[in-house]
Amino acid sequence: SLHDALPICELGAHATAGSQTAAVVNATGHTGKFTLDLDALTTTNNVSGEKWTGVDAVRIETAAANTDANILTKIASGTEVIVGEIEAADNKLAVTPNGTATNDTITVTLNDEDKGGSIDLAELKLEGFESITINSTGTDSTTGFITTVVDNSITSLLGLSSDADLNITGDKKLTATVEASFTDIDVTSSAATDITVAAGGALNYLGGDANDRLELDRSKSTRLNSS
Repeated sequence: SLHDALPICELGAHATAGSQTAAVVNATGHTGKFTLDLDALTTTNNVSGEKWTGVDAVRIETAAANTDANILTKIASGTEVIVGEIEAADNKLAVTPNGTATNDTITVTLNDEDKGGSIDLAELKLEGFESITINSTGTDSTTGFITTVVDNSITSLLGLSSDADLNITGDKKLTATVEASFTDIDVTSSAATDITVAAGGALNYLGGDANDRLELDRSKSTRLNSS
């Protein structure tokens, strides 16, 4: 039987964008959630999911001291991308969809596998997914009287002008700066969020149950709704 996570290090990865191998992964016969674990991408940081079927989630760790983006290309709509660890504060991650549909969705889960660890991405680029969910989670750690609380962050969250919907879920705080292309932001996280939105057009914002903070870079038409 297959485990929930199938560890395959750098499946089809290549150091040069466009030179990665589209390896075949067929998990259509698997029962339950199928997670493809790519582990650390190191310097071969470009991976193609063009020929993956039945893959519900893919877990990665970003490359050590790699200022270039770790890139997952041609990822199917509805896939969850789990960031399990970062190796450097300047790490970036980009995910592109498999095709040009107008209703592609993606979930990116920030979940450091170490207790007390937080995921801090310099950049997360999700261009081409019309509906994006950021799931912020993790496990706090306590040593003696000191508790380390998970506080995930994304310095720059990027999308296209057509990528309007941003959903924030989870149970750990998320701090993020997002592009103005996200015109609908819906927070359902049970933890606090701290979101800065770049200057741009109109914005509909729905806060969650925790103490959420919204900052607008410049004046814009904004509709705020309480949950």
